[in-house]
Amino acid sequence: MDKRASLRLQFKRLLEKERLDDRQYALLRRKLENSGADVSGVDTYPDGRFQRKRTIWTAAAMILVLIASFTAIRFNSMTDVESDVPQRIAEEVAINHIKFKNPDFETSSMEEVRVFFDRLDFVPAGSDHIDRTSHFLRGARYCTLQGKIAAHLMFGSPQGDSVSYYQVAYDPIRFGPLPDIEKDEEPRVFIRRGVEIKIWVERNLVMARARTTPLQS
Repeated sequence: MDKRASLRLQFKRLLEKERLDDRQYALLRRKLENSGADVSGVDTYPDGRFQRKRTIWTAAAMILVLIASFTAIRFNSMTDVESDVPQRIAEEVAINHIKFKNPDFETSSMEEVRVFFDRLDFVPAGSDHIDRTSHFLRGARYCTLQGKIAAHLMFGSPQGDSVSYYQVAYDPIRFGPLPDIEKDEEPRVFIRRGVEIKIWVERNLVMARARTTPLQS
């Protein structure tokens, strides 16, 4: 039996199993009447044709329920991606920023960083949000963001400030919609564990900047 025939058989069995009883059928008919649907002639068929008509109505009702359920699940899934992923990235970035003090590879050159990161599936890039006038590159290390291998670039300043930049290849399915600064969209900003995190997309990379929030004077 091919897959198509098997699917038809399973659907037929499902319809037979889920056929409405007299009370359920009457309730469905009343609901349709109240909604203004044309149900004339439904109860005038002989029993055999009546049962077939009832099965068709049952199938229609089931299909509507399945469509509604699939739409709700898909909408909720997309909503969860939009709302939860940036917050999970922010939490992950904050922990990385706090936990790791020293780079695995010390350098002040982005060219050397690109050579060092030979296991990435993207090329580390500069960013308009990396201020090279007040902060200098100290080094880099491998890390992950949402399960994808990423680059952690560590910057410092003459005053001893520490700023982390993270880069990972942008996967819309994994990360969902994020602000793209090349489209004049503002980065998302979070405060986690005393760390300010900005998240955005640039050059088709997810980028995140983490810095310890300054003490209030």
